[in-house]
Amino acid sequence: MRRITDACHKARLPFKTVPTLSDIIRGESNINQFREVSLEDLLGREPIQIDMESVRKEITGKIVVVTGAAGSIGSELCRQIIDYTPAQLVCLDQSETGLFFLRLDLDRHRKDAQVAFRVADVTDGERIRYLFSEFRRTLSFMRPRTSMCP
Repeated sequence: MRRITDACHKARLPFKTVPTLSDIIRGESNINQFREVSLEDLLGREPIQIDMESVRKEITGKIVVVTGAAGSIGSELCRQIIDYTPAQLVCLDQSETGLFFLRLDLDRHRKDAQVAFRVADVTDGERIRYLFSEFRRTLSFMRPRTSMCP
């Protein structure tokens, strides 16, 4: 459903949905009752309420690493995290091509955020340890030592 609604939105076409089959069977709705597509339709569950101020406090001024950054969920996380002014956003993925396209996308959203892109496999412990040490050193030049990540 999300692909269809995205395609309709990009094409600037209106779209609606019909009630679920279970609502029709229970007699709560009928097939002729068109309605706007809701978040619950796309999620398939009730949405979770998130305290965004707590999220901001956790992200602002810190190095944030997103693994699987070039995937659909990871790339959306990156776009949202950038708005919370991390000290640096580190985008990790196995796909060099995926990271290339993510970089193009984030260049439009990044404002003044420091963003780094690295090809890495999270199961490669040595590579991940190296990257963590690399970004700790980066942070020590960007912020006072007391702000460094543990």
